[in-house]
Amino acid sequence: MSNEALGAYKKAIEMYRRIDDSIGLATAYSNVSVVYLELKQDSTALPFALRALDIREQSGEKHNLSISHTNLGNIYSNLRDSIQALDHYSKTLNIYFELNDSVGISMAYTNIGILYYEGGSYKNAIPFLKKSIFLDSTLGDEFNLMISRFNLGEALFGLKKYDAALKEYKLSYEISSRLKSASYLFDMENQWQVATTHSVSKLRPMKY
Repeated sequence: MSNEALGAYKKAIEMYRRIDDSIGLATAYSNVSVVYLELKQDSTALPFALRALDIREQSGEKHNLSISHTNLGNIYSNLRDSIQALDHYSKTLNIYFELNDSVGISMAYTNIGILYYEGGSYKNAIPFLKKSIFLDSTLGDEFNLMISRFNLGEALFGLKKYDAALKEYKLSYEISSRLKSASYLFDMENQWQVATTHSVSKLRPMKY
């Protein structure tokens, strides 16, 4: 399926070039980069994503520009280039502020938080993840709230704040159960159990 999609999107690139359709061309470049990203071929995805960004910067269309910056943030994050990833995620965040898009702002906060905690900067991650949780709660967006709470649990777990992490995993698990999001339940159950083990062992008195 991925090879078929790549073939179709690459044909679209040639077609949009011929008819001089810059919007369609940027979308086709972006689509190719996303397929390569899903195939975990990040280095191959990068030039297509950069080409899409270049075209969209010239058009100045904010929403599609935010998509390009998010895409590049994901690619650079996978390539372990946290400086470039943070730059693109931050640009995404700024665009969503300009658009007054609360859902987009929350997603950008989440991406920055994940970038920090995956790089071991747990303290830096927490303010962004808490902002995401606040927005998701305000919007009543339970699916993203489930994800934000789980990510906050991960950051707190990294700081060895096991009781606080356990609370977030539990809240995330409860939302997941309500939404019947089975694909997320296994990871949450795993982390919940690990956090519970750490929490109990931390509180257990030492015996001599």
